[in-house]
Amino acid sequence: MSRFAFMARRPKRTLAVLALLLVAIAVTVGSGANFTAQTANPTNTFTAGTLSMSNSKNGAAIFTSPPLWKPGDSQTGIVDIQNTGTLNGNFVLSTSNINPTPAPGLSSVMKVQIDDCGDFTGPGGITPPTCTAPSMQTIYPAGSIAGLSGLATPGTGPGATFVPNEKRRYFITVSWPNGTPAVDNPLQGANMTFDFVWSAT
Repeated sequence: MSRFAFMARRPKRTLAVLALLLVAIAVTVGSGANFTAQTANPTNTFTAGTLSMSNSKNGAAIFTSPPLWKPGDSQTGIVDIQNTGTLNGNFVLSTSNINPTPAPGLSSVMKVQIDDCGDFTGPGGITPPTCTAPSMQTIYPAGSIAGLSGLATPGTGPGATFVPNEKRRYFITVSWPNGTPAVDNPLQGANMTFDFVWSAT
């Protein structure tokens, strides 16, 4: 009996065998037709830094007026500024809210000078610098109070920026230089208030 005669006599068995052959062929063809590969870079993370500062006189005046100001008087004060953030910062100093009574009054004669004493040093950066030459550098020579605007306060980082945790001391002098009677006499009884404002970018 030939193979074809055998298959013709048993059609169900023949169909079952053919079906198995077709499945086997499909598996063979399918398993070799598509190659795949994969790689991943998971959990890409971004964290924002911080920019903040501390001011040793925060919320308080650096100067309290002596009982009576007169031509020739001066007063000094010290303030410590620190970068308490995690980013480098460009720190600047300005004056604002200048209110002389009467105007322009004392704002036309009084001067302010800003000297940078330098960095705090030592373990933990707790040792203050000495506010004397040669370490103390004048960064705003005695000039008008209104003219103090956006004064760069040099740090030690790239581009003279404050690096994180850097702390510097500033020596500030406010004075009323001797003028002439014609200029100074009308200022008797005058007063003035103004703010120092430190900012960072």
